[in-house]
Amino acid sequence: MPSTLVDHARIEKSCRRRLQGPSKLRWKFREADAVIITSDGSRVGISRRKLASYSPFFNAAFFAGFEEARKWVVRLPTIRYERLYEALYLMEKLDSGDDFTFDISLRKALQIFETANFLTLDNVTEWLAKRITELMVPEELVNVYRQVLYQCPKLSNRLHTLIVQNCDKLHANKTIMEFAENEMIDLLEHPRLNLTPSQEKIMVDEFIAHREERDNLALKAMRTEMVKRNDDWGYLGRPRTPNKVLVTFGGWSVAGPSNAVDVYDTRANKWTLPDSRLFEAPKAYHATVRVGRSFYTIGGFNGVDYYSTVRRFNFDSMAWTDVAGMTETRCYVNACVFDNHCRILASGGHNGHARLKTAEIYNIQKNEWSPIADMTIIRSDAHVVNINEKVIVVGGFDGGTCHKTYEYYDDHKNQWVRYSSQMHNSRSGVSAVAINGVIFVTGGFNGHRRLNTSEFVDPREGIWHSARSMSLGRSNFAMAEMDGRIYVSGGFDGGATSDACEVYDFRRDAWSPLPKLNVRRSAGFSAVVEYDDIIDALTHPSEQYKPATVLGNRQTMQQFGLMHGAT
Repeated sequence: MPSTLVDHARIEKSCRRRLQGPSKLRWKFREADAVIITSDGSRVGISRRKLASYSPFFNAAFFAGFEEARKWVVRLPTIRYERLYEALYLMEKLDSGDDFTFDISLRKALQIFETANFLTLDNVTEWLAKRITELMVPEELVNVYRQVLYQCPKLSNRLHTLIVQNCDKLHANKTIMEFAENEMIDLLEHPRLNLTPSQEKIMVDEFIAHREERDNLALKAMRTEMVKRNDDWGYLGRPRTPNKVLVTFGGWSVAGPSNAVDVYDTRANKWTLPDSRLFEAPKAYHATVRVGRSFYTIGGFNGVDYYSTVRRFNFDSMAWTDVAGMTETRCYVNACVFDNHCRILASGGHNGHARLKTAEIYNIQKNEWSPIADMTIIRSDAHVVNINEKVIVVGGFDGGTCHKTYEYYDDHKNQWVRYSSQMHNSRSGVSAVAINGVIFVTGGFNGHRRLNTSEFVDPREGIWHSARSMSLGRSNFAMAEMDGRIYVSGGFDGGATSDACEVYDFRRDAWSPLPKLNVRRSAGFSAVVEYDDIIDALTHPSEQYKPATVLGNRQTMQQFGLMHGAT
């Protein structure tokens, strides 16, 4: 008999409220030919074959030929009714194939995961493992890792990756001190540990002092590791692979359009030349975006031809392929990804005859470009950013005037709306990024000179605020945000293309110099790659660098150089 102490109705209502779905489980008391008895005395009627098809545990329990299996009764002395119901409810939703949302906390996800893992509900454990990873916070990471270490190797491996990536935070909150000696040694030997050599030393010194004081036990292995330490590279003895890198593509170099690729390694604080398979045809004044494990290069100019083509670099195949081209040819184009990385918006530019106010959207899944409403004004050499899923374009040039206006695209109404406020400076060849809820812009050309000034705006507020200026006035440069810092590389300083780089710390409102690019260029584009295996190929190439090539005759380059100087 069901226990009178278990409020089944409350449990089921609570679960349905969190997970949008049907009113009852399909197999609960429907076509029931077996019973599950939970630890609180609840008896749940279920369909043996239905449940066995999802769970090796129940398949063995009902069809393995054991004496208890022939009774068609399974006792779960460690699982309460609430946990069983939640696990089976989630299994039903996953089985349906329908989209659904589950309002779930980290604690609740771990509770259901423990039940689903015990019952070998593999679809449920895989879904919950992803949610647990998404919900994880540094304060709980080490504790949860320990909790699932022997329960589920797949989840524990994911959490160990998070530990490697967030070791600086775990050191700050002291939870890393709960590691065992062998675990700490394994961590120090990981090539992607997210600590500088000096941070490593501080953490190890604190760890040894903490463990020896707490356990009254000398950590001989750890002290042996200390002897191996290299002052330049830490305990690994060689440069660690960074978790994130900045990749700069193409651009206009000294002799013309280039296929050069530079990768900035934050660990080594240098620009490296990556695997040569990243190089494609020389081009400049194109746009580059990263979507998942791919780069897309959009439009551009090679010194002779203006492009409508779009090319995709796949991280797995390490190869470039053509995808659907834009509906219009676009040089001086800009683009960004939006709609949860499902679409790319490209706007403005120059088609070889005139500057454009048109825009279009690429549906990645359909491999299809579609025109959208025109911008309110003509804009080439502008910059477009995605801030909180709102696409905003700033600055630009219409052939006569450099703009200080900015506007956003209303996807629901298919129209562009101009903001009433304006930047302090007109800016063509400007770069912009979204950071901390604001749009940060710097550099560009105001019609008279290259700018080094910076400013930012919260679109909700609509007020532009001045920020610290760059050390160098430049336009048409690459810029990207990484770890709360804004990286600027190359550009045109009014006299020549540049290899100068610098980084802006938004919190301190301060610029700092960086090492120079390997290949000086303007009109390149940067993208960030984070937590991906391709970083090894980017920073430790297996193929030799192929020198950047240029395309186009001297007359064309000189003619284009005049255009370059004008914008």
